Amino acid sequence: MENNERGPALPATARALRSRAETQFLEKEAELPENRHALTHDQAKKLMHELRVHQIELELQNEELITAQAQLQAAQARYFDLYDQAPVGYLTLDANGIILTANFTAAKLFGAESRPFAGEPLTKFILPEDQDIFYLHRRQLEKNAAKDCELRMVGAAPFWARLSSSMGPRAEGAPLWRITVSDISEAKKAQAAVKQTARDWQKTFDALSDVVWLLDADSVLTRANKATEKVFGRPVNELLGLHCYEIVHGTECHIDGCPLQRAKISMRRETMELKAGEKTFEVIVDPIAGKDGRFSGAVHVISDITERKKIEAEKERLIERLSEVKKEMDSFLYITTHDLRTPLVNIQGFSENIAKDIRELQEMIDPGALPEEKRNVFGEISGDRLPAALKFIQESVGRIDEVITAMLKLSRAGKVELHIGTVDVNAALKEIMDNMRFQFEETGAMLKAGALPSCTADADSVNHIFSNLLSNAFKYRDKNRKLEITVSAEIKGNTVVYSVADNGLGMKAADLPKIWQLFFCGDVPGVKKGEGIGLPLVRRIVDRNSGRIWAESKEGEGSVFFVELPR
Repeated sequence: MENNERGPALPATARALRSRAETQFLEKEAELPENRHALTHDQAKKLMHELRVHQIELELQNEELITAQAQLQAAQARYFDLYDQAPVGYLTLDANGIILTANFTAAKLFGAESRPFAGEPLTKFILPEDQDIFYLHRRQLEKNAAKDCELRMVGAAPFWARLSSSMGPRAEGAPLWRITVSDISEAKKAQAAVKQTARDWQKTFDALSDVVWLLDADSVLTRANKATEKVFGRPVNELLGLHCYEIVHGTECHIDGCPLQRAKISMRRETMELKAGEKTFEVIVDPIAGKDGRFSGAVHVISDITERKKIEAEKERLIERLSEVKKEMDSFLYITTHDLRTPLVNIQGFSENIAKDIRELQEMIDPGALPEEKRNVFGEISGDRLPAALKFIQESVGRIDEVITAMLKLSRAGKVELHIGTVDVNAALKEIMDNMRFQFEETGAMLKAGALPSCTADADSVNHIFSNLLSNAFKYRDKNRKLEITVSAEIKGNTVVYSVADNGLGMKAADLPKIWQLFFCGDVPGVKKGEGIGLPLVRRIVDRNSGRIWAESKEGEGSVFFVELPR
């Protein structure tokens, strides 16, 4: 603002007002008489009125000016707040790239909050490696073809920045360079993380041995992994954009039974097996639903299941052969036990005849009539040796008969026709308890059982299983305490796990794995050994009903048997 002899220069608007006021004053002054002292009373009164009016006008204008000035100052304060506190940095550069002005955000980005940095070149704050990016940006700006650029800058700490620039003239005509500086360091980190995730995903995608495709709603291949090249012998880039049926079947449309077509309708996974020469493939299609819930694409997986099919075929062959062997073993077992029983009956019969003959012989011969030497021999043979030998023969025959009977039971268990259906285990347990009423009353045993869920099995098999387990609880009870048996169940998915727990004698840890072996009888004091057939037979019955059985036991505390059967 310039000074003149009348005082400080006024703004243009004020100068115009002053000029108008001086003009009007001269006009008014010309109307006044030359001798102002000769003014009449009316003229003086009029003049005073006009002066008072002008004074009031000036006061009103002054108040308006004060109000306008306050509003202007408030607007300027808001502008500077917005300018300085903006989330991005604002810079003004001259044509040589020298910083002329900067807001507080820019000063903070460049670590210059406490010192003025106007007059410094902007390049001072750009990493040397990224100077070329800045110069290219500047040349494009001079050609009015500038785009935003991203580069690394130096401030309180190195950071990634995005520069948005524009050119504008100064009042003197020299160009000004206006730049917006945005800190995009976090965005760059996020971009790097996204790129790394994409690389990791691609590595995983390509590492899959199965062929994995992404198809759009029109069955067009949009993405494929490296396994595609191995299976189809063509680069992935050549296959992108083709329909899946063109690649797999070499046709112009979907084949009959296409899993993709079925998945479009069902909106669930569909599969199909394909033969290609000596290889077998499984095609799995999982549909992708759009925002409207309709089919918008699919994940298409092709797996080479040739080896799996061979293994399955071998498994089927072995199962069939195992079934044949089992039948042969059952038949052999039945025939063998039947054939063994005939001579066994003969041995038992003849031993009984021999015992009878010895008794008759003892009655016919008078030991007193024999010489002393022969009398002693006769007495030893007829009184001790022969009866002891016959007793041993008869006990051995009895033991063999028990073994044959057990083998026959096992044989018959494999031949019994099963009638699989829903079994009311509560009703079955009640029937078993009715049949064992005498044992419960005689021993004072107590059985606790809640509501047991039904299972899917053969009713007679279930009855045999629980009858055997309850009988074992009685057989191996601790006679020094009251027998308590608890029957419970737990549903686990598609099966029911029943448990039969007792507080009996329990088993030695070494004996627990052996209880399922045929003819194994643990050495339990005070308990008569049985056939060793009960639990192996139960296990076979459980197996035939698609279940499994196992046990837990602690010597001196009791045992728990678990039976798992289909629901």
